[in-house]
Amino acid sequence: MIFKTLLTSAAVSLAVASYAQAAVQDGTFEGTANGKNGPVTVAVTIKAGKITNVKVVKSGESAMIGDAAIARIPSEIVARQSLRVNNVAGATLSSMAIQAAATNAVKAAGGTPNEFYKAPIKKSASNIDISYKTAVVVVGSGASGMAAAVRSQLNGNPTILIEKMPYLGGDTILNAGTLIATGSRYQRDVMKETKDSPELAYKDIMHVGKNRNDPVLVKMVTEKAGSVVDWLIDDLKIPYGPAATQYPDHSASRQLGVTGRSPNFIRTMARIFTDHGGKILMETRATSLIYKGGRVNGVQAVNADGDKITINAKETILASGGFGAKTEMLPKTLKGYLFYGLDSDAGQGYEMARKLGAQNINMDLVKVYPQGVETVPNHGLAATASSTATVNDTGAIYVNSQGKRIINERASLGELTDIT
Repeated sequence: MIFKTLLTSAAVSLAVASYAQAAVQDGTFEGTANGKNGPVTVAVTIKAGKITNVKVVKSGESAMIGDAAIARIPSEIVARQSLRVNNVAGATLSSMAIQAAATNAVKAAGGTPNEFYKAPIKKSASNIDISYKTAVVVVGSGASGMAAAVRSQLNGNPTILIEKMPYLGGDTILNAGTLIATGSRYQRDVMKETKDSPELAYKDIMHVGKNRNDPVLVKMVTEKAGSVVDWLIDDLKIPYGPAATQYPDHSASRQLGVTGRSPNFIRTMARIFTDHGGKILMETRATSLIYKGGRVNGVQAVNADGDKITINAKETILASGGFGAKTEMLPKTLKGYLFYGLDSDAGQGYEMARKLGAQNINMDLVKVYPQGVETVPNHGLAATASSTATVNDTGAIYVNSQGKRIINERASLGELTDIT
């Protein structure tokens, strides 16, 4: 085998100047391009002037998001014999990085990339009508939607889960999969925490939220968290353990993290759901709620092929996520802040509900963290856990531009946000 590597400075540049090159060689060649989270290396096998195999051999792209591009783009390059194929929705930078790396591999083989460029195929809508009838439909596959779908299916209610993206998990797959264990058997028996209580957790949450939280919801969360944790760990066998970093917001040992972070949680829950008969419809975007007789009776949706999907259901659970990517829905006070989330957070669930007269509350109460690192324009990665760990492990302090210490570093994240 022949392996050669080239590096591009940006995955967004796929254009290559047309100039004379030697005929493309047979063999396997490597190319590298920058993706969203760093270099992506692709091996391309060429035989008799044809691309016979494309494989991503190295990638630091986000789990599940990048996985969708890794699973689809290489096979489409081979099928179309083209270095230009349609990007995977929600994984544009990863998709472009794979194509750019494959382009560099072809160049390493002595080929002219232009000869392998074809315009991506534009799919025409099929407009086929497909109908389902079920007990429960869940819109959105993040942690809340996935948990609701699993619980519903295990309770004997035939359930359909729809997800508009080509990967499961929503924003959940970007985090460490933490939750509080207040009142759980695990907290009591394994973490040996005996001083925690729903009342103390309520006090902590209200404090960090500056007492603007909805007290009814906070009370429900703190009183129900223990039974949810027991269900996840004892019944479903989800591999939880104490979180790697305990945030200063909590005055008791109560934070849990799932082994393998949230991608493993989502994969495990999805397997449990489908193993027990649940149905998942991917790349299926809800467009409206079916409203009859004063209640919601399901959803209308459309899939990637343009099929019109009607799901009639006795109960509808709207777990369609946030609206951070739709700047006009955010409070003006967040102008200039980095968004830690996905471009798919467009608030469509809110819009569907509003059309039926639903009222929104607390839309200005957006969680803001004190630390972040900009990775692509206007988007960032949270550095809260690593910053907290650094303070705890090394005694690092926060200073201003004059080198003066500005806060007690063990203050709540809300207080750190305000001072920074």
